[in-house]
Amino acid sequence: MMKYYRFTNSSSPMSDWGHAMFAEDRNAVEHYGQNEYTLDKAHTVSIYELEEIIKEAWENDPCSGYAHLAADEAFDEFCPEDIVNSAQAFDCELVCWLWDVVLLPKNILAVRTQDGAICFDESLIQKVGA
Repeated sequence: MMKYYRFTNSSSPMSDWGHAMFAEDRNAVEHYGQNEYTLDKAHTVSIYELEEIIKEAWENDPCSGYAHLAADEAFDEFCPEDIVNSAQAFDCELVCWLWDVVLLPKNILAVRTQDGAICFDESLIQKVGA
């Protein structure tokens, strides 16, 4: 089973934004801290499968600070090419919009990107060595 990886010095895998970002490449993130966490791919939904839902939601109720973005541009913000070096929308308040407007209403607790995953439910995350 494929896993995603997160390292942090925090005793919780969750960020201040209420999510945890994971990378597919363990080596790319292992220097971020002493505590290792994993997320199974089986818990995730591809962000690309949500493209039309996200675009429609954006057209009806865009994130106020980013309302200048067209729906296509907004969706692209949720599709970082390299989640370790630029998580794009997952590093700003756009992630809260995605959770509140799209994911929570559809009971989607984790999404995956091209090379990583974002989890909004700590119970899906495993601490390695615990």
